[in-house]
Amino acid sequence: MLNCIKPPTSALTILLTDSNPVSGTLRTLWRGLRVIAHLSLGIVVTSILRIVNGRYWYASDFGRVVVLWWTKTVNRIVGIRIVQYGEAPEPHALYVSNHISFFDIIVISGITPTTFISKNAVRYWPLVGQLSSLAGVVFIKRGKRSLIARIIDTAARALNSGGSLTVFPEGTTHFSNEPKKFHSGLFQAAIDSQTPIQAIALTYFRNGEHDRTAAYVKGDSLLITLFQIMARPHTNVHVNFCPATDPSFGNRNQLAQHTRQQIIDARNTTLFVETH
Repeated sequence: MLNCIKPPTSALTILLTDSNPVSGTLRTLWRGLRVIAHLSLGIVVTSILRIVNGRYWYASDFGRVVVLWWTKTVNRIVGIRIVQYGEAPEPHALYVSNHISFFDIIVISGITPTTFISKNAVRYWPLVGQLSSLAGVVFIKRGKRSLIARIIDTAARALNSGGSLTVFPEGTTHFSNEPKKFHSGLFQAAIDSQTPIQAIALTYFRNGEHDRTAAYVKGDSLLITLFQIMARPHTNVHVNFCPATDPSFGNRNQLAQHTRQQIIDARNTTLFVETH
């Protein structure tokens, strides 16, 4: 039997490996400082744009360019690598997506300009909440059924402006082969505004399997999850834009069921290409 002689491993090679705790900690610190600086810059820029161009500055062509640049830069800093599949994003649509990670928002908005509907808790995250408010994110208070009609009306008016709006109909992040049941309320906004609905299937994939580390679900620590993602060289996310659905396809419950099935089918049939 021949003995395999391994080439010598330099100290630098060991330091830069994915699993090395020293390189991971240094990488996290460096990325964290850059993210904080970029968030702060975003608050300054969006504040100025809001003063100059009004509350809906992000709906202008220039505003969309700014948002796209900002989110692409965040993805690059954090090490998010996006692989896109399927149809081209509709420029005017209600995007509905499965929800896995707190990075889902910057992943989607790093591909196509869009505003979001998000849970109210995000409003109070340091820096992120302030920037989200300035960028037009619509916050929802869970359990406030009395507000749903107002939220639907707000969403319909946002869609009538000609841009796109993204919602996560599961209402929470979830890590499973299949998304949870889709809440149908906000599909009414697409019906009322006669806006196409485009499903987006998100999949975080690493080393041949779904990436549990990238997911953020109930019971996970926000800081630990963030550290784990930022400590490694990169995180792969696969984004599949499904064919758009006409709002006349059915009522809001039927639209919710249809788009959820589109996402399930896309995740089950896509041959994911790993990036290294």
